[in-house]
Amino acid sequence: MKTAGYLSTTREINFYRIRVIGKTPEQLVQAGYPLIVGVLPGFAKNKSVHAVVITHWSDHTVECIDPDGRNVELHYSPDYVRRMINPTGGGCTIILPKK
Repeated sequence: MKTAGYLSTTREINFYRIRVIGKTPEQLVQAGYPLIVGVLPGFAKNKSVHAVVITHWSDHTVECIDPDGRNVELHYSPDYVRRMINPTGGGCTIILPKK
């Protein structure tokens, strides 16, 4: 996944440098930061590139909230999610706590 972002405050820049650079989506979610990631066509029932929210990642299951109303499944295997994250587009957004 390409690392990029819009950083406008010292807090955001420091967070990015310390906690994001060099980390995988798996590591970020396990550190307590839900992600919005772009996924490839074929994720669940969707045939288009779209984004999902990853809220939990363990060795056995990944919890994804898919805004596509046809997809009511919440849990996927880690290998499936790794394969379906779009490596070249769609991006990854970290959902930060307020503090």
